[in-house]
Amino acid sequence: MKSAYYVILLLLLTLPAPLTSAQEVNENTFLTDQDYPYQMLVRVTDKVEVHYTENGSDSINCSTRILRGDKEIITDAVEAHRAQFVKDAMRACLPRNQAKLALKQVFSTL
Repeated sequence: MKSAYYVILLLLLTLPAPLTSAQEVNENTFLTDQDYPYQMLVRVTDKVEVHYTENGSDSINCSTRILRGDKEIITDAVEAHRAQFVKDAMRACLPRNQAKLALKQVFSTL
């Protein structure tokens, strides 16, 4: 009987929390231009995620989460124009100077 309680508790803990419209997550694959530092950042890390929320018809708030092994880098949120975001989401949400710093942090853990 105790094991049934543990199973139910485990199931309750692993259920995803309901998302509100402000927390909506869109998971898509975005491609970025093959130039420094963006493409190198994609190649040397395990995962690069762009998290965003739409502010209206022309504005998007976004940040970038970069994972390599047990290292996690989360960049500050920026406001991007929709046209820039549609063209290259990673470049719109991760300014070049922040991308260089993130790449430096990734290589400093090697």
